[in-house]
Amino acid sequence: MSVVIARRAIGRLLAPVPIAILIVACAPLRGTHVAADRIFVGDIVTVDADDRVAEAVAVRDGRILAVGGKTEVLAHRGADTELVELQERALLPGFIDSHSHLFFTGLKQAMADMSPPPMGAVDSFDAIEAGLRAHERNLAAGSWLVGWGYDHSRLREGRHPTRDDLDAISTDRPVVLVHFSSHQAVLNSRALDRMDYRSNTPDPEGGVIQRRPGSREPNGIVQERAWLPVFARISEASFEERVDRVDAALELYVSKGFTTVQEGALADPDAVRILETLADRGRLPVDVVLFPIHEAVSDFEGVFESPMKGGRGFRFGGVKIVLDGGSPGRTAWLREPYHIQKEGESQYRGFPHYTDSDEVNSIVRSYYARNIPLNIHALGDAAVQQAIDAVKFAEEAFPGGDRRTNLIHLQVLGEDQLDELAELDVTLTFQVAHNYYFGDFHHAVTLGPQRAARLNPARSALDRGLRFTLHHDSPVHPVDPLRLIDAAVNRITSTGRVLGAAERIPISAAIRASTAAAAYQYFEENEKGTIEVGKWADFVILSRSPHDVEATRLADLEVLETIRRGRTIFRKGP
Repeated sequence: MSVVIARRAIGRLLAPVPIAILIVACAPLRGTHVAADRIFVGDIVTVDADDRVAEAVAVRDGRILAVGGKTEVLAHRGADTELVELQERALLPGFIDSHSHLFFTGLKQAMADMSPPPMGAVDSFDAIEAGLRAHERNLAAGSWLVGWGYDHSRLREGRHPTRDDLDAISTDRPVVLVHFSSHQAVLNSRALDRMDYRSNTPDPEGGVIQRRPGSREPNGIVQERAWLPVFARISEASFEERVDRVDAALELYVSKGFTTVQEGALADPDAVRILETLADRGRLPVDVVLFPIHEAVSDFEGVFESPMKGGRGFRFGGVKIVLDGGSPGRTAWLREPYHIQKEGESQYRGFPHYTDSDEVNSIVRSYYARNIPLNIHALGDAAVQQAIDAVKFAEEAFPGGDRRTNLIHLQVLGEDQLDELAELDVTLTFQVAHNYYFGDFHHAVTLGPQRAARLNPARSALDRGLRFTLHHDSPVHPVDPLRLIDAAVNRITSTGRVLGAAERIPISAAIRASTAAAAYQYFEENEKGTIEVGKWADFVILSRSPHDVEATRLADLEVLETIRRGRTIFRKGP
């Protein structure tokens, strides 16, 4: 199927709703029959407060002019109006990316793809070697050879590779193999030497340099803050190369129906210049929201005076704080030990990025003092508790306001913690892609059956009235919002296991979490996220309405067209 990118273009209710109720119009326009630029006729899934489905929507100058019954909306048809008959297709608000990494996604695409099934084909050390050697043919002598996305739980060998395994591929050039979680990597001996990771190198706070058994000699695996310097090194490229990487990533997001995209851990001081360059070249097709990581925030001082104001298609949305790591890599910080303990471990629970919770309290309080929005990475329930305590501390110091502090991932989350969160000014975003891709591994190895059944407990959050969204965390998981909706509604793993049916949510709630709720997290609920008069005409056209297919077929829906500000920026051709 061909893809056409317009490079220079910047739940149905169970019972039918009377058309009269669906008619929405701005008072100044009523009766004036202002001519629309485009009118779409068919299933219009508005995601408004009543989850109504309209018959038509009209667009003018990038905004929604009218939405409601076909007859009323067609009154805005003029001589130059483009009429689009959706037929069996459905039009929804454009998908809003609630947490991922635009820049990292572009970086991964420039490296050897080590993704496991069903995302890719790497399921053994032999497959890793074959993929790296194929990629190496395009590299200059002595340059770094990098693969991204391997999953040790999907490898036939049943373990992480080590420096010795990568030395078998090359000892002449540095070789790095990045874990799918983006929280750890494996280095060969040459790469360890280049990074100056030796037997006398201490572990950084919040990071681990794994050692050979019975010695201090690194075995090649570096985790969390020990991996960050490696990431900085493999990210090095010319300015134009980095521009092209982001450009390629943007095309991917647009093809999946996203009209707002996030960089959720910005550390590149050239990011603004890169995005300005893309905007100048007419290659910034969507809205981009940037969240510098706390450790790099000094590179972006001054941008937060009015962090919610936009311009040129991108803006700063706040700051990202990371409290722990990832679950399959066993660096997430849990209140109870991991289900399967490795040889030599005793009650291993992962580890925090900040051993001093008072330091976390102080950091969060400092951003509250400046009215800077926060995204807080907390995957394990021990890290979640550290986040809850810090938010409580900051709210007591600075009561009132409209914070919407967003807690990210929340894969392991207790009922007691949900009760606490319901009393705070927070939003949540669940990494529900884990339900599908890694649910079986969590069930058997990392969390065990009981905790895995509550992985990403979206239903429990919904029942408490908590606002939440769904995210893929690309490049950790593929850019695929329909898979997220499927994973939240069905909670079926890649092998067909139902992982905690009690935490399933309705289709309408999953769509809302992918659109309106995400707009709310960005403080943009008055501009996007639903199909209502006056908002931006940011849409996605799907092959069918999510309300008209079997729940188990949601992931089979296709994005046929993506529209931003009323103009098509992606169309899937025949």
